[in-house]
Amino acid sequence: MAHWAKVFAIVSAVGAVLACAGDVVVPLVIGRSYPGYSHLRDVMSALGTRESPVARWMNLWWVVFGVLMMAFGMGVAIVFPSAGDAGRVLACQFLVFGLGAGIGAGLFPMDPVGAPTTLTGWLHGLTGTVGFTALGFAPLVTLWVVSRAGTPWLWWLAAVVQGLGLVVFAVIVVSGHSRGEGVLSWAGLWQRVFLAVYYVYVAAMAVEVARRAACAE
Repeated sequence: MAHWAKVFAIVSAVGAVLACAGDVVVPLVIGRSYPGYSHLRDVMSALGTRESPVARWMNLWWVVFGVLMMAFGMGVAIVFPSAGDAGRVLACQFLVFGLGAGIGAGLFPMDPVGAPTTLTGWLHGLTGTVGFTALGFAPLVTLWVVSRAGTPWLWWLAAVVQGLGLVVFAVIVVSGHSRGEGVLSWAGLWQRVFLAVYYVYVAAMAVEVARRAACAE
């Protein structure tokens, strides 16, 4: 592996970990400046709507987040060439996640709740759905990638995350259609649980990418 490729893969892995941490910390910090915003009941995209006093910072963060995740997708492609098509698909999933749920979400903010749907709001929903779908099935593809790469602990983690992710996704669907009270109606909570589960997986992938890059000849 070329020296520049090693360095890029390691830097991209560090960037992915920082992106995951930032996507937890940034909404918590700037959400304090949005009166009435609830991290339990409101999804993160509400921080980026035109009614949000912190929209500029939230949308800027998502663009930065997307760039970091897309770079990580290229890092994955660098360190898993022996995985063949599965490795390329996994790399593309991170690229699509960064482009859709990151850059797309930042450039096309969500419409405020109850407001008429605009083209920007529709694009927010489309890019976010495509991006999170790509991430949602990344652990499944990882099972094939690491079965060839010989990393048992990552195989098991990916399997657990894929299972938990599908369960939490089902709860998110229920919360999105819930009009009542109670924990199942807390869309913000379940979105954050979903992200927490998958960000553990992304961080583990980043550790493996950095390790493989550092040990490559």
